[in-house]
Amino acid sequence: MLLLARRSGLGSETRLYRSDDAGATFTPLTAPECIHTVVARPNRWLAVTGDMLYESRDEGARWTAIPLPGERVGGAAILLGEELLISARNHVVAVTSSTPVVKWRLPHTGSELIARLFPMGTNEVLVTTNRMRIYRGHAGEPLLEDWSQGFPPLLAGSGAPIISRVGDAWLAFHGGLYARREADAAWTPLPPDEAPDGSWLDTLRWLAPTEGSQWEPLPWAPGAWLGTDGMTLFIAGPERPISPVWRRPIGNVSIKHLSAGATAVYMSQYNATLTATGVAVRLDGAHLLHLA
Repeated sequence: MLLLARRSGLGSETRLYRSDDAGATFTPLTAPECIHTVVARPNRWLAVTGDMLYESRDEGARWTAIPLPGERVGGAAILLGEELLISARNHVVAVTSSTPVVKWRLPHTGSELIARLFPMGTNEVLVTTNRMRIYRGHAGEPLLEDWSQGFPPLLAGSGAPIISRVGDAWLAFHGGLYARREADAAWTPLPPDEAPDGSWLDTLRWLAPTEGSQWEPLPWAPGAWLGTDGMTLFIAGPERPISPVWRRPIGNVSIKHLSAGATAVYMSQYNATLTATGVAVRLDGAHLLHLA
């Protein structure tokens, strides 16, 4: 089964569709509309519309609406166990047992806004912001902790760092590629021409040719990762060279979720459908969730 959240025309309305024939045809679902983000697992679908959370446990036949607190939310959402985390302007809302609460906040207010959320263990989260910063949310602590140690000073402009997980390390592109493990005190630069020194960083140097890429492990190929630099999908790993598997004709492609038994999501902006390495990729400006 496939879920598709598709924007209608040039407006802001986004509708949810489902396919039972591998993407050959799609049927519109009755609710919700104006979707910001969708998170799905088999038998549990969640859609955020800005001020409401919609949940379905019968494959979209019926939806339960839950009001969300505070400012408009929904720029990003992840499932952390049974808890749904949703980003707002400067805080993260958690929904457990249909009760939304503010779980974490940035340690300051202003123009810095939360961009994306990344699960970290069972009770923690990483947060990126539009000021090229990364924060870490700890269980039981209401304020997000700055986790940007080792990054260069922020230059003019804004944007969120590209981060991903490879093995026991996190990767971040911040004008160059940086790596950090959870117990490390700071991010370490990973120069593309660095000579091997026997450190743990050597296992990541295969990433240097595509330092701006986002990578996630392949559930169906242990020891390999799928990556994208926004234009091309790659497969690579410590013991295999980086190999392109697909290049977009136009628009943008990005990996949103890829894990065994969960979802794989891609986005692009071209009217076609492609299947690559067991993952359906729809190229028409839509979000495609492939339920494993």
